[in-house]
Amino acid sequence: MIVRPATADDLQRLVRLGQQLHRLHVGFAPWRFRVSDDDAFAAWFTDELAKEDVTLLVADVNGRVEAYARCESMERPVDLYGEGRKWLEIDQVSVDEDTRRRGLARALFVAAEDLARGHGIERLELNIWTRNDRARTTFTVLGYTTFMERLGRDLESVTAGD
Repeated sequence: MIVRPATADDLQRLVRLGQQLHRLHVGFAPWRFRVSDDDAFAAWFTDELAKEDVTLLVADVNGRVEAYARCESMERPVDLYGEGRKWLEIDQVSVDEDTRRRGLARALFVAAEDLARGHGIERLELNIWTRNDRARTTFTVLGYTTFMERLGRDLESVTAGD
């Protein structure tokens, strides 16, 4: 297995893996996500491949992409509330359902750490859905810890003053 930046030649597998991850997200939050077709995913991945601050890392196993991670370099300037900082946001991680538990996610994260260091970035961050126990376990094993939580409330089911 090798981990490398994705290319346009990987588009078909990226779409398949992206759809696999997206179906999971739709299941977790149908109020937020909508079902999209392969053409929409292909266009989105094509745009992502062209962005300077985004790297799509892929785990290539014998010439076949079996996993990817979308990594985006982020920066916030110094302001009234905080110090300026840079971090690498790992926005999506998808491992083919047939190749899980073979170290592909770990290899992607090692490569993401190398990518961050190469850009002078000393921190990686990511978000997970509260119900995504598999991802939480994986990321915890890889050394990631919770430092913030996000709460929400739907107003449709709430009367004024509640």
